[in-house]
Amino acid sequence: MKLWMIGREYPSEFNKMRGSFELEQAKMLSQVYDVIYPSVDLRSIRHWRKWGINSFANDKLKVYRYDFPVGKCPSPIFKNIEKKKVEKLFNRIISIEGIPEIIHIHYPAMAYYESFAKLRDRGVKIVATEHWTNVLCKDVTPDNMRSLKWFVDNADAFICVGEPLKQSVIELTGTSRQIDVVPNVVPPIFFNARCIKENEQKFIFVASGRLVPVKQFDMLIESFADTFRYDNNVRLDIIGGGNEYSALQRLIQNLGMQEQILLYGPKKREEVAQIIKNSNVLVCSSRLETFGVPVIEAMACGKPVVVTDALGFTEPLDDTNSIKVSMYSKEEMKKALQEIHDNYSKYNSEEITKNAYKLFSEDAVREKLIKIYKEVLN
Repeated sequence: MKLWMIGREYPSEFNKMRGSFELEQAKMLSQVYDVIYPSVDLRSIRHWRKWGINSFANDKLKVYRYDFPVGKCPSPIFKNIEKKKVEKLFNRIISIEGIPEIIHIHYPAMAYYESFAKLRDRGVKIVATEHWTNVLCKDVTPDNMRSLKWFVDNADAFICVGEPLKQSVIELTGTSRQIDVVPNVVPPIFFNARCIKENEQKFIFVASGRLVPVKQFDMLIESFADTFRYDNNVRLDIIGGGNEYSALQRLIQNLGMQEQILLYGPKKREEVAQIIKNSNVLVCSSRLETFGVPVIEAMACGKPVVVTDALGFTEPLDDTNSIKVSMYSKEEMKKALQEIHDNYSKYNSEEITKNAYKLFSEDAVREKLIKIYKEVLN
């Protein structure tokens, strides 16, 4: 079967994370289907790359990229250019590879539905997966809303990565159609990461994500400082970049916690996997989560988690692998950190990994998507 997987973009050296979830899913599906990953890059000429339409292989995945330098310009002009380049790329791929049977688009509220409407009129089946935080918190522009509504009304299958996001889509669009929930996939590097504890004397909490206000890393830092200030055998590692980095660094210094709280900055997925493997517990302090990828990555590594009630999924969270707290309660966070530290021996790492594999591994997610594709084609 010919399948196109369309994400926000193809991850680049300048932004390794944007498009990474979509690319992982495309590579996963390329093991069973003929998968093409189209991508249009309109960044300015300052980001040097080869211009025009180029193709290359990433393992079994075929990638077609249209690099056309535009950069900053008025939004209506940029959108018009992007629409034209997307259609030109689609037409070029069809002339070489033939028309696909299914197009699976991620982040449909960000897309220009007109290009997909033309392909649907030619018999192509459309599958859409929404991930976007802006949809979860119902903060979408009129253009985004038009695209979301079109895909909800016209896609042959519509998917969300979590139940809270599904509810937001229903409330925004008023739809009564079936919406499937398929989680993000955890790549094998997390299940296969070597379990190393470099310093068995240290108990290490880890947190991972964009350093932005909704993730509440400031609340986590303050909770950790209040709880473990006088225990040098406990450490907090924070992975990620973002506009809160400097403010969080100052907070750590003001609290005098430089020796116990480390800001790693952004890391590659392989490095994230190893940092999590070298920890004891992952903490998610966010007040807004479409899903909670770091949480399932940690569970794949066999780590118990402390999470807020903002998390985008509930299964397989229970008292054998997690403690849940209110997203608004610093006191609950402090209590949970102390409790999971003091009772760490009760958690079974192998069982946590096994349960995560059943739900979030490539095998598990691929099976769910194949079932949806078969239903769409029939």
